[in-house]
Amino acid sequence: MNKMLAKSLICFVLGLFPSYMYALESTYETDDAAKISLAHRDPNSHLHVYIPSLPYAYIMRLINGTLVRLDDSTRGWEYFIAYKHLNFRT
Repeated sequence: MNKMLAKSLICFVLGLFPSYMYALESTYETDDAAKISLAHRDPNSHLHVYIPSLPYAYIMRLINGTLVRLDDSTRGWEYFIAYKHLNFRT
């Protein structure tokens, strides 16, 4: 029983050794987000970011999930309730 305990202890110590070596060489870096972020907002910027809310995303998933469904075709989907669509690319 003592041999088994000794083997278990050796395996445990050897298992901790790589994480100990990693902890010795890892260092913390300073947060330089203030240096790389924009200092002021450009009023002439044309970039507008829209982040939908969770209820909106849920409703869109329900609507689109009934119009088309996933398929193994080249498009990756097929019509389910819908029968055609328009591409709105500008």
